[in-house]
Amino acid sequence: MSISVRTVRRMIPAIFAAFVFVVVLAPAADAHVELVTSEPVDGATVEEAPDTIRLTFSVAADPAGDGIVLYNALGDTVPATVDQPTPEVIVVAPTSGLGDGVYSLTWTMKAGDAHPRSGAVSFSIAAPVTATGGGSTPGGAP
Repeated sequence: MSISVRTVRRMIPAIFAAFVFVVVLAPAADAHVELVTSEPVDGATVEEAPDTIRLTFSVAADPAGDGIVLYNALGDTVPATVDQPTPEVIVVAPTSGLGDGVYSLTWTMKAGDAHPRSGAVSFSIAAPVTATGGGSTPGGAP
Protein backbone atom coordinates (compact mmCIF):
# COMPACT_ATOMS: atom_id res chain seq x y z
CA MET A 1 0.00 0.00 0.00
CA SER A 2 1.53 3.28 -1.05
CA ILE A 3 0.48 6.81 -0.35
CA SER A 4 0.48 9.24 -3.23
CA VAL A 5 2.16 12.62 -3.09
CA ARG A 6 -1.24 14.20 -3.54
CA THR A 7 -2.59 12.42 -0.43
CA VAL A 8 0.42 13.54 1.60
CA ARG A 9 -0.12 17.16 0.49
CA ARG A 10 -3.75 16.97 1.61
CA MET A 11 -2.68 15.65 5.02
CA ILE A 12 -0.10 18.38 5.70
CA PRO A 13 -2.61 20.95 7.11
CA ALA A 14 -4.12 18.34 9.43
CA ILE A 15 -0.69 17.20 10.61
CA PHE A 16 0.35 20.82 11.18
CA ALA A 17 -2.85 21.53 13.15
CA ALA A 18 -2.31 18.47 15.32
CA PHE A 19 1.30 19.52 15.95
CA VAL A 20 0.23 23.03 16.97
CA PHE A 21 -2.40 21.62 19.31
CA VAL A 22 0.01 19.23 21.03
CA VAL A 23 2.90 21.68 21.33
CA VAL A 24 1.12 24.96 22.00
CA LEU A 25 -2.31 24.33 23.48
CA ALA A 26 -1.92 21.11 25.46
CA PRO A 27 0.59 22.50 28.06
CA ALA A 28 -1.90 25.24 29.01
CA ALA A 29 -4.40 22.57 30.02
CA ASP A 30 -1.82 21.13 32.41
CA ALA A 31 -1.45 24.38 34.41
CA HIS A 32 -2.70 23.46 37.87
CA VAL A 33 -2.79 25.96 40.68
CA GLU A 34 -0.32 25.34 43.49
CA LEU A 35 0.32 27.55 46.51
CA VAL A 36 3.96 28.69 46.30
CA THR A 37 4.26 30.85 49.43
CA SER A 38 2.17 32.40 52.16
CA GLU A 39 2.82 35.24 54.59
CA PRO A 40 2.57 34.25 57.42
CA VAL A 41 4.06 30.88 56.51
CA ASP A 42 1.83 27.86 57.05
CA GLY A 43 2.17 26.67 60.66
CA ALA A 44 3.95 29.83 61.85
CA THR A 45 3.46 31.47 65.23
CA VAL A 46 3.71 35.25 65.06
CA GLU A 47 3.91 37.71 67.93
CA GLU A 48 1.92 40.47 66.24
CA ALA A 49 -1.30 40.09 64.31
CA PRO A 50 -0.67 40.55 60.60
CA ASP A 51 -2.58 43.33 58.84
CA THR A 52 -2.78 41.09 55.76
CA ILE A 53 -2.31 37.47 54.77
CA ARG A 54 -0.62 37.06 51.37
CA LEU A 55 -0.93 33.98 49.16
CA THR A 56 1.25 33.55 46.07
CA PHE A 57 0.26 30.89 43.52
CA SER A 58 2.26 29.12 40.80
CA VAL A 59 0.11 30.41 37.93
CA ALA A 60 -2.46 33.10 37.25
CA ALA A 61 -5.61 31.96 39.04
CA ASP A 62 -9.04 33.12 40.10
CA PRO A 63 -11.02 32.29 43.23
CA ALA A 64 -13.57 29.51 42.68
CA GLY A 65 -16.17 27.77 44.80
CA ASP A 66 -15.95 29.18 48.32
CA GLY A 67 -12.93 31.27 47.26
CA ILE A 68 -10.89 32.59 50.16
CA VAL A 69 -12.23 32.29 53.72
CA LEU A 70 -10.53 33.16 57.02
CA TYR A 71 -11.57 31.19 60.14
CA ASN A 72 -10.75 31.50 63.84
CA ALA A 73 -9.99 28.55 66.15
CA LEU A 74 -13.71 27.98 66.78
CA GLY A 75 -14.37 27.61 63.05
CA ASP A 76 -16.18 30.93 62.83
CA THR A 77 -15.68 33.02 59.71
CA VAL A 78 -13.56 36.12 60.30
CA PRO A 79 -14.72 39.07 58.17
CA ALA A 80 -12.03 40.05 55.67
CA THR A 81 -11.57 41.71 52.30
CA VAL A 82 -9.89 39.85 49.45
CA ASP A 83 -7.79 41.67 46.86
CA GLN A 84 -5.89 40.30 43.87
CA PRO A 85 -3.11 42.80 43.03
CA THR A 86 -1.60 40.46 40.40
CA PRO A 87 -2.99 37.33 38.72
CA GLU A 88 -0.85 35.11 40.98
CA VAL A 89 -1.26 36.96 44.31
CA ILE A 90 -4.18 37.12 46.75
CA VAL A 91 -4.11 39.51 49.71
CA VAL A 92 -6.58 38.99 52.55
CA ALA A 93 -7.13 41.84 55.04
CA PRO A 94 -9.19 41.15 58.16
CA THR A 95 -11.71 43.99 58.63
CA SER A 96 -10.78 44.22 62.32
CA GLY A 97 -7.63 43.30 64.21
CA LEU A 98 -6.95 39.65 64.96
CA GLY A 99 -6.46 38.63 68.59
CA ASP A 100 -4.28 35.90 69.99
CA GLY A 101 -5.24 32.44 68.76
CA VAL A 102 -5.13 30.08 65.83
CA TYR A 103 -6.40 31.08 62.39
CA SER A 104 -6.93 29.13 59.20
CA LEU A 105 -7.27 30.55 55.71
CA THR A 106 -8.85 28.19 53.19
CA TRP A 107 -8.54 28.77 49.46
CA THR A 108 -10.12 27.37 46.32
CA MET A 109 -8.60 28.63 43.08
CA LYS A 110 -8.81 27.71 39.41
CA ALA A 111 -6.33 28.28 36.61
CA GLY A 112 -6.81 28.33 32.86
CA ASP A 113 -7.83 24.68 32.84
CA ALA A 114 -10.74 25.56 35.16
CA HIS A 115 -9.99 22.63 37.49
CA PRO A 116 -10.33 24.08 41.00
CA ARG A 117 -7.69 23.24 43.59
CA SER A 118 -8.10 23.80 47.33
CA GLY A 119 -5.83 24.15 50.30
CA ALA A 120 -5.38 25.86 53.64
CA VAL A 121 -2.82 27.89 55.53
CA SER A 122 -2.88 28.10 59.32
CA PHE A 123 -1.00 30.33 61.70
CA SER A 124 -1.08 31.32 65.36
CA ILE A 125 -0.85 34.70 67.02
CA ALA A 126 0.73 34.61 70.45
CA ALA A 127 1.86 37.75 72.24
CA PRO A 128 5.28 37.28 73.82
CA VAL A 129 5.29 36.36 77.49
CA THR A 130 6.96 39.04 79.59
CA ALA A 131 8.76 38.25 82.83
CA THR A 132 7.20 39.71 85.95
CA GLY A 133 8.76 40.35 89.32
CA GLY A 134 9.59 37.02 90.96
CA GLY A 135 8.42 37.85 94.48
CA SER A 136 11.53 39.60 95.72
CA THR A 137 11.67 43.19 96.75
CA PRO A 138 14.53 45.66 96.42
CA GLY A 139 17.18 44.97 98.94
CA GLY A 140 16.85 41.19 98.62
CA ALA A 141 14.01 40.64 101.14
CA PRO A 142 11.35 38.09 99.99
